[in-house]
Amino acid sequence: MGYGKLRLLLEFETPYVTPLLADTLFGEFCWVYHWLKGEGKLRELLSEEKPVGFSDLLPKGKLPFPKFPHEPFYFSPQSSKDYEILKKLKKKRFLKKEVVVECMKEASSFKEFLSCIKERLLKEEKEEKKKEDEFEVLTSIHVAISRITGTAYEGKLYHLKENFLREGEIYVVYNRELLTRED
Repeated sequence: MGYGKLRLLLEFETPYVTPLLADTLFGEFCWVYHWLKGEGKLRELLSEEKPVGFSDLLPKGKLPFPKFPHEPFYFSPQSSKDYEILKKLKKKRFLKKEVVVECMKEASSFKEFLSCIKERLLKEEKEEKKKEDEFEVLTSIHVAISRITGTAYEGKLYHLKENFLREGEIYVVYNRELLTRED
């Protein structure tokens, strides 16, 4: 049983309220599969072990910052400036793919991999002060609608926080046998 991989590149023109997380994407996939193939086929698909998996929406060219059971940067900083930078790095949500790939090639152990990432991020932080291409949160104003009459309330406005990302990517892993067969 082999697995296939997909990388979906998305370009957004407007903000969205619901974050595109893996479980939301899986739910939408199930609804579309149900609509296309019927409830019986969906139940059959879901009875299989690991038919399909989705990642959360990620900024283009980034991977999620690894979460470790212990402090990932347990290396002692060389100076107080390094310490301040390490504090900032703890709050990072994403890493550039190139950094991860390069460090995976160079490292022969997990500790070396972490050390490589730390060094690359420290170097990057010192060299560049530009903002990462991550999610923006925008606030939009909407008019309240009466559920009874279906018309707008006069003077009743509310603010809604919406996520925005110009370009993103989603990774999908699927069971080739289950999802490519003709029924």
